[in-house]
Amino acid sequence: MLTRSWRLRAGPPGRVGAAGLDCGIVVNMDRSEREVEWEFFKKGAIVLFGVTLLQAALAGAYLAAFHAPSPRRVPVAVVGSKAVADHLSEAARGALSVRVVSDRAKAEHDIRSQQIYAAYVPGQPATVLVASASGQSLASSLPADFAAVSQALGTTQHTVDLAPLPAGDPRGLSIFYLAFSWVFGGYFGAVALNAVRGDRRFLRRNAATRIIGFLIFAVGGSLGTVTIATFGVHAFPSGHYWTLAGLGALTMFSVTMAASALISVLGTAGTALVIVLFVVLGTPASDGAVAIQLTGGGPWKILTSVLPTGVAVRAVRSGVYLSGVNLVQYVVTLLAYAAGGAAILLGLGLRNSSVGYAQKPADEPA
Repeated sequence: MLTRSWRLRAGPPGRVGAAGLDCGIVVNMDRSEREVEWEFFKKGAIVLFGVTLLQAALAGAYLAAFHAPSPRRVPVAVVGSKAVADHLSEAARGALSVRVVSDRAKAEHDIRSQQIYAAYVPGQPATVLVASASGQSLASSLPADFAAVSQALGTTQHTVDLAPLPAGDPRGLSIFYLAFSWVFGGYFGAVALNAVRGDRRFLRRNAATRIIGFLIFAVGGSLGTVTIATFGVHAFPSGHYWTLAGLGALTMFSVTMAASALISVLGTAGTALVIVLFVVLGTPASDGAVAIQLTGGGPWKILTSVLPTGVAVRAVRSGVYLSGVNLVQYVVTLLAYAAGGAAILLGLGLRNSSVGYAQKPADEPA
């Protein structure tokens, strides 16, 4: 604590009293104040160390995924001919993972369901099926990989794009950026609300109010972002406005609920975990800005179908460009995040209701 002592000091530098002497206030720190300062220093050092770890994790994840993108076992198909498939697999030297499918209809379905990125249909001429909306970089480069097969078969080939991108988004990047804006808005909303709430517990009715508020927030945020993307920059066909708005609201609500639950249970550690899941890991595993098959696969391929950014990216592709194939699967995954977060918040509200609405210690979650 601060202690004050008065002393007389000769000379005019300070304020001069009636006796012509300076009356100064001397502020000293006793032992308890030093302990407080030391505790503040330790907590500050821990926080900055944690931020450094997050920074290192971000750099490591992004560089590991994006520093040298190259095709590695990209799944493709050949219609009907195992001999052609074997020839293509040998020529690709590990860049492609080639399977044989029974007919063209099966190949088109697998492309729309994002199980494969291209298919080769032998014939005179041969046909290469791709879908730019599933990954423009692969759709533009894979036909060249089939050219050697066509040459060996003594035929020409032409490319059919099953899901072309609009003129307003020729590289397909808007899919990722729109999905990421939903995820960012969702988790940042949860972090901001937790900061406003401060150290107070919330009861069951407060938990229910929070859930309803998050739902309204998600609908408003989705309508705003989708309006900009569709009518502002014309990155998406206007006929899919409500599909995008629904997916955006669901993504934002799911992320907000999950993030709020983690922060309420774990406190500061929950905030760090949210950043790790939704930013550090979520972006490289999104299959958005860079196709997942160009990042080396591995953990990113698994996380794509689990973390909200990747799920939202694939849901947008399916709902807008790929005839809705597997869209229900993506919606169910996002609903699971929302339901899990809601259950945790309501559980905390019920627990706190039995104790009463009171101040909690600053470092205690919930």
